[in-house]
Amino acid sequence: MLKHAQAQGLIDLYFVDESGFSLVPYVPYAWQEAGETISLPSHGGRRLNVLGFMTARPGTDNDLVAYTVEGSIDGDTFIACMKAFVESRQQPTVVVLDNSPVHRSGKVEAMLPLWQQQGVGVFFLPRYAPHLNPIEILWRKMKYEWMPLGAYASWACLVEAVEAMLCQFGKEHTINFA
Repeated sequence: MLKHAQAQGLIDLYFVDESGFSLVPYVPYAWQEAGETISLPSHGGRRLNVLGFMTARPGTDNDLVAYTVEGSIDGDTFIACMKAFVESRQQPTVVVLDNSPVHRSGKVEAMLPLWQQQGVGVFFLPRYAPHLNPIEILWRKMKYEWMPLGAYASWACLVEAVEAMLCQFGKEHTINFA
């Protein structure tokens, strides 16, 4: 029903989720010459979290509004990002959320009526259904396909690479949701 309303131009539909990036490489496998060893630097510690609002319209350029945070995304951080997103909306919008504790916190649920009055409704996905949230595909592509190996050299390189991928989404980095 929401995708149909989006296709008719009645609403903007955004899928929302968080993901984290660190200096621990997300490289599932690699090819190398016999006798050659490939190694990547791996550093624990700091984590760059991204809260993304993404459209997923087949056959169109998809839109991404992203907020990066060093450290965790808690209810207060989510509310601040959501407020900024709500203020940017020009037409009725529905955001689709999973049931993470951050999204279901009392602070966030108390904000739902205000956001609804401002033209942004919230739809919660069924529990344990990440496959219904297309932004999960974005996170997978960023971590396993688009991330340059040089991003793991330092914290500054990682932040620069993540910011570049976010800025290039829909241009250089695309996903076909057909």
